[in-house]
Amino acid sequence: MITHPLVAYRDCSHCQVYHYNEETGVPYEGRAGGLAKRHLGCPPPCRTHAGCSKGTPEDSKELSLRNCFALDHYKECKATGLFPNDVIVKRNAKIIAELMKLPEEKHRNEVSALLKGLIYG
Repeated sequence: MITHPLVAYRDCSHCQVYHYNEETGVPYEGRAGGLAKRHLGCPPPCRTHAGCSKGTPEDSKELSLRNCFALDHYKECKATGLFPNDVIVKRNAKIIAELMKLPEEKHRNEVSALLKGLIYG
C-alpha cells in the first residue's frame, strides 16, 4: 500500500506464522536462529484491535498485480523525471500523486477507492 510501505510487500500467509517488528517491517529472529514463529498470545496485527492496513487474508485491501506494475512504473518515471506522453500513464500519475498527498490517517476506504481507479495498459 502506498501509505503503509512497511506492510505493502509483506505476504499475509507469512505474517500469520512469523512475528514481525511493526516499526521496521522486518520479521524477528528466533533465539535458535531462523525466524521467530508467532505463539497463541501474539496474533498477527490483522487479528487485533489495531488491525492491519492490508485488511485480513479473507478481506484483503492489497493492490492487484496490475496496480503494482502501475505503481512501480510511476516510481520509475518519477525517479528519472521521464514520463511517457501517454493518456493512461498521465491518468495513473495523477491518481498516485493524489494518494501520495493524503495524510496517513485518511480513511482506508478512500485510499482503496482511488487505487481501484488505476489502469495499467
